[in-house]
Formats: sequence, structure tokens, C-alpha cells
Amino acid sequence: MVSDILGEGEFEVEDLFPIEELAKVFSKKFRGNSTDDFEYIFDKSKPIINQMEDFAKQNSYTLELGWKVELARDFQRIFPRIIEKIDEDVLANWKKLFDIFTK
Repeated sequence: MVSDILGEGEFEVEDLFPIEELAKVFSKKFRGNSTDDFEYIFDKSKPIINQMEDFAKQNSYTLELGWKVELARDFQRIFPRIIEKIDEDVLANWKKLFDIFTK
């Protein structure tokens, strides 16, 4: 469970990635009718997917089935640039994840 790494909450695997970068990708792809960009208004202490879904609802934007797959593909395309900017918190969470798998 992702909550074993990040603590209590409805966290998903996406929360293990650099969420600031994930928020930028979402902002570009799923702006909807908002005058705000998601990347500037999300709360990084809360599960990112729930916030994305709420943002879409609030802005009358329908997230089609498979939207997270599209988001992951876009994120994967720019991952080589993102990997250079990953902070210590993300790396620590990845280490916890690998430690769980290697036990």
C-alpha cells in the first residue's frame, strides 16, 4: 500500500512521483474551463489524483476512461528531464518502496 510509505490518506502510486512535475503535465493536458492552472493551486500534502479529479469536476471537464494512462505516457516522455530534478523526499520514498519489495 502506498500509505505504508506516505502515511494515512487515499494515496496512489502517482503520489510517489515528483508531484510538482506531474501537476505541470496535468495542467497542460487537462486545463478544462479553469482560469487557474492546476500546477499552481494543488496541495502537495494531499493525494494528487483526488485533487485532479476534483479540479476537473469543478471546471466542468470530463476525465475520460484511461485518463491516468494518458497522463502517465506524457509524464514518461519527459521523465529523462524530470529525473535530474528529483528531490530528496521523492528519493527517500522510492527507497522505502524498494526496501518493502526486497524484504
